[in-house]
Amino acid sequence: MVKHTQIISKTLLVWLGIALLELFVVRDFAWIFEHWEVKRVIVNFGLTALAMLSLLFILSPIIRHSKTGKNLIFALYNTPTISDNILNFLISNKLN
Repeated sequence: MVKHTQIISKTLLVWLGIALLELFVVRDFAWIFEHWEVKRVIVNFGLTALAMLSLLFILSPIIRHSKTGKNLIFALYNTPTISDNILNFLISNKLN
């Protein structure tokens, strides 16, 4: 049985990893340095990170206990991304 503190620490580690990936991989350093002084950007990033942390804590029991739940959450999370990539690919090929 996994201890409650281990679950919390793993969830926080995943959250920190996703937040840092979003900040340093999705954005480039020039964008970060340019917008770091803007309070709206910092507040939006903080609220988004807080919402993501809440979502991770809400979904963690589903992900831990059920393989079907893992697959369902993965599909729900990735379907918009995959469809957006396909749409962008089709649009870019039509414009060329």
